[in-house]
Amino acid sequence: MLIHTGRSFLQCYTALPFISYLTRPRVCSKGGTLVGSERDPGPGRGLGEGYKLLGLGMQFAAGIIFFVLCGFALDRWLGTMPAFTITGTLFGATLSFVNVYIKLKAISDAERKRRQRGKRR
Repeated sequence: MLIHTGRSFLQCYTALPFISYLTRPRVCSKGGTLVGSERDPGPGRGLGEGYKLLGLGMQFAAGIIFFVLCGFALDRWLGTMPAFTITGTLFGATLSFVNVYIKLKAISDAERKRRQRGKRR
């Protein structure tokens, strides 16, 4: 169901990469913005959130790799082969997990607040 108010179908749906987005009913106003009972954040929102989570995964992996390499270098320098490598692995995994947990908690809280604001309107 598309309510047409002076703009063509393609003008209301410019640069949409996903077919599923086109199949959902929308109401198009003259300004090209979507209006109705449910405000749609747009086709790029899910993609942006995916990249944000991908970045968190990369931070998690990079933190572990960094501390493993630091531990390995320290072990080679001091001649105590597995001790600092294992310590670096555990330390890197712990710090990376805490970092990702804090960031995911902040994202979750922001999303919860955004949904609560949307319910009040």
